[in-house]
Amino acid sequence: MVDLNNLVIFDPNTATLYSARDLPMVMNGQALQITLPGTSTTAPAIEKPKKRSRSARASDKKLSEAFRIANTRYRLKDGSLRKGRSQSDIAKLAQKLRKKM
Repeated sequence: MVDLNNLVIFDPNTATLYSARDLPMVMNGQALQITLPGTSTTAPAIEKPKKRSRSARASDKKLSEAFRIANTRYRLKDGSLRKGRSQSDIAKLAQKLRKKM
């Protein structure tokens, strides 16, 4: 059994010593949860992702269309690659087609 009156807790974030008898405590199942001053028990706020620019969205649409065209050129009817072609070739062709769009 631990005597909480003599327990001292070190907070490495603030380099401060705290006496356990002065801190709020909660029994959490078999564990004792101690809340240090200045710490938040709530979850951090989630930042919204930045909006994509109009030109970036347009570029994405062009690239997806270019990939569709490149795949039809370099693949057979059953979906396998033509002999001597690789996915790298498809990506290179798609980038080239996107520039022309």
